[in-house]
Amino acid sequence: MKLTQTIGRACIAFVAVGALASLPSAAQDDPEGFKIGFFGGASVPQAGVDNVFQKLKSDGVIQSYDAAKSSGLHFGAKVRLGIGDNFSLQGTASINQFANQQQSLSIGGVRVPSVLTSSSHVPVTAGITWLPLRSFVMLGVSAEVVFAYRSVGLAADQRDLLDDFNIDMKNFEYSRSGLGAAVGVMAAIDLAGLQPYFEVKNIWSNQFIQQQGDPQTSFMQISLGLML
Repeated sequence: MKLTQTIGRACIAFVAVGALASLPSAAQDDPEGFKIGFFGGASVPQAGVDNVFQKLKSDGVIQSYDAAKSSGLHFGAKVRLGIGDNFSLQGTASINQFANQQQSLSIGGVRVPSVLTSSSHVPVTAGITWLPLRSFVMLGVSAEVVFAYRSVGLAADQRDLLDDFNIDMKNFEYSRSGLGAAVGVMAAIDLAGLQPYFEVKNIWSNQFIQQQGDPQTSFMQISLGLML
């Protein structure tokens, strides 16, 4: 709930500021044309988002970002194609790596030591970006459909632990795919066509299509990028 409220408030703020700033100049703008870029940064699973925001409140931006990076990392590519004065089609692909995620075990109602898993998430997105402010400073709000592939694995010593308890490892080593959604907010600076930017995006990787019994998976990307 806190994550949804945070994303919602950020989108409302960007929409309000962008709408007010773009009123005088929207009629003079042309579609932005074709842009390609690259981005990378921290990936934070749903369970770790509250911790990142608590760090931001108590310790500041640097410590908050360090906490986010310790949860996971990502890198990816993005393309945009203008279709109107303030709208562009957008597509992205990224690799998100999460390490040392704890999963608790229970055998016959008895709790046994947790195991550590690592996972890779590869979301491919397609959607639209609204760019209400297109000048030296740019603001954007995006909404996209997501096709995501996820693989989860165990370290060798974790496999030995499961063997000791005679636990089927397929519950902890598997691959999944799903269909979901993503929303994001972006701020950029236009330097003669080069656009360094900061973006926060939340990705629900299997919101609409998921395998039976597979829990819904979501994570946040905190990215620095460059559009060319």
